Order: sequence, then C-alpha cells, then structure tokens
Amino acid sequence: MTYCPGCGIQTEPNWQVCPSCGIKLLGGTQSNISSPPIIYSTSQQSETNTYGIEALVFAILGFIMIPFLGSILGIIFGIKGKDKDDNPSYAQIGLILGIIGLACWVIFGFVIISFLVTIFTLMGPTY
Repeated sequence: MTYCPGCGIQTEPNWQVCPSCGIKLLGGTQSNISSPPIIYSTSQQSETNTYGIEALVFAILGFIMIPFLGSILGIIFGIKGKDKDDNPSYAQIGLILGIIGLACWVIFGFVIISFLVTIFTLMGPTY
C-alpha cells in the first residue's frame, strides 16, 4: 500500500499527482508504509471572513440605500458566515444589523400604510 506524503490518503503506485492535495508523486516516490502518516496540520487554506464582511456591508446598505434587499442579504450572508468563517464576529454583527434593519423597514412600512389609510378615511367619500 502506498500513501501520499502530503495528505496521507491511499494512492496507487502509478499515480503522478495526488488527487486530494495535488502534490507531485512522480510514480513511486510515495511512502511505502503500512499505515497513513499522522498529519498534525493541514496545508489547506483557512476560510476568510468574506461572508462576514459581505453581511456587514449589506446590512449597512440595508439602512442607507437598499432597504429590504440589503437587510435580507445581510441576514443571509450573516447566517452563512457564522458557520463558515474562521472568525464569525463580522457575520454575527451583520446578521444582527440585518435583522434590525429589516424590522425597522417593516415597522416603517406599517406606519406609512396606517398613515395613508387614516388620511383617506378622514377625507371621506368623494361622490
């Protein structure tokens, strides 16, 4: 049995490149051991805070320029960032601001509708 020296998965002796990590195996330079090597750290890049930053930006835009859509996108990216970012603090802030922004716009909508209904009711019938 052969294993990749980079990631430790089982490989075939004639493989030139590891399908998991992409390290060049050069057909026979794999380690011929009976068990895979112990890997203490992976060479994969860690996730960045892109979802958290996007959540924060869209939540702020939801207050300023893009009323409902910005708040909803802030909530969506906040939820995704809480699970996938290595530091979810931006995602949590974006999620909270998105929820607050959406609630403010919904309340504002009810106030406007109530105001218009009151105005039209006070005007009375016009026949």
